[in-house]
Amino acid sequence: MAIAVGSEFLLVGFQHYPADLHLGFLGQRHHAVIPLCILALLSGHTHPLSAIKTFAQYLPEKYADPAFRQKFFRIVQAEIDRINTLVGELSDFAKPAPLQLQPVHLAEVVEDTLLLLSNQCLQQGVDVHKSFGENGFAVQADVQQLKQVILNLLLNSLEAMPQGGKLEVATEVHQQHLMLRVADTGSGIDPTHLREVWDPFFTTKERGMGLGLAIVKGVVERHGGQITISSTPGQGTTVELSLPRAIS
Repeated sequence: MAIAVGSEFLLVGFQHYPADLHLGFLGQRHHAVIPLCILALLSGHTHPLSAIKTFAQYLPEKYADPAFRQKFFRIVQAEIDRINTLVGELSDFAKPAPLQLQPVHLAEVVEDTLLLLSNQCLQQGVDVHKSFGENGFAVQADVQQLKQVILNLLLNSLEAMPQGGKLEVATEVHQQHLMLRVADTGSGIDPTHLREVWDPFFTTKERGMGLGLAIVKGVVERHGGQITISSTPGQGTTVELSLPRAIS
């Protein structure tokens, strides 16, 4: 499919975006972000408006059916929530919020985020192992954006372990940086996809746009940090990020 961008055209497939479509490219071509984001929202196996439209078409003839009305309201609410999530991701990606930096203890943010996911961990049978070795040091970070990074990484790990497994979260000091490691025993990532997981709009999932890890990488790099990923199919995935220590 071709979409006009200024006086040029970009060829973008509905199901797969070019491997060279990365943050650097979009950073140089801000005017390309909006049409690509709209395409990402509307493409894929299904998009929220399709589900809402389908149910709306049946509503006049099935409104008298209480079971249909209940299902209609449940599906529409779920799809609206999904739209809100997608729009939030597009906003975070296209125009990141300015950093509000302050000294932040990684362990506290990790604990808060794990608490949000504690029920999901229990339901899935995921054992969480924590190891904090910050020795009182903090990072200079935007606490809300850092929490979003950690939440995204933990959710990815949980998604890879639907039948249970082991989740390890550890922090440690490494010279002038603090390290965070998130490791799971999930399904792992195909080696052919490892180089592409940071690319915006790359995804192998049925739902979502593939912006999660691109946003994570952008947040980490805006903090002056680095992030890496390693994975073995059938054994699990490990993500490690490092952030500069806050100056005492």
